[in-house]
Amino acid sequence: MKITGVRPLVLGAAWRNLTYVVVRTDEGIEGVGEVRMINHTSALLGYLEEAVPTHVIGADPFAFEALARRMIRDDYARAGQIAMSALAVIEMACWDIAGKALGVPVYQLLGGPIRDRIPTYANGWYTVERTPEEFRDAARRALGKGYRAVKLARSSSRCTAASRRRRRSRSRASSSPTGRGGSRSRCRQITCVRWRRLRAR
Repeated sequence: MKITGVRPLVLGAAWRNLTYVVVRTDEGIEGVGEVRMINHTSALLGYLEEAVPTHVIGADPFAFEALARRMIRDDYARAGQIAMSALAVIEMACWDIAGKALGVPVYQLLGGPIRDRIPTYANGWYTVERTPEEFRDAARRALGKGYRAVKLARSSSRCTAASRRRRRSRSRASSSPTGRGGSRSRCRQITCVRWRRLRAR
């Protein structure tokens, strides 16, 4: 079996682009891989445009270690974020091809399952108006979908600036009531209080 084509596809999401590749083989089996490149999507596509005809076309998707060696070492350059992300997305697609060709789930090829359930949390649920009531209702909707936890991020400019000030003034940390610098602790406490209120209501 040989790889005959690699087709990149970019999906524009709300926060970032998601890059997929569809790897085709001469036996008609296709594999799909996915990678997220924040602000580097065009660089990834440019690397794939050059690397695919050089290293990937004609390769055996089952001999992925040899393919990885060519992509990492044969360019005579240090593989950075772009090259390693391209390598990862091609590898995912090759595992997909191997599973389809052998008629088994990929997790069987990787040593079998470890657990039958995986805990997860809701992300992106908070794209609402920035009010406590809207956050509360959005969290309830996420929990209503079956999630048992939601992701909270300390992303306000006030907290970010406070963290920067704390890093610049380590010497004043000992005078803080917390002993760790008051600004960051206050930001953390605000986040926790909001979460407790959401749960309480």
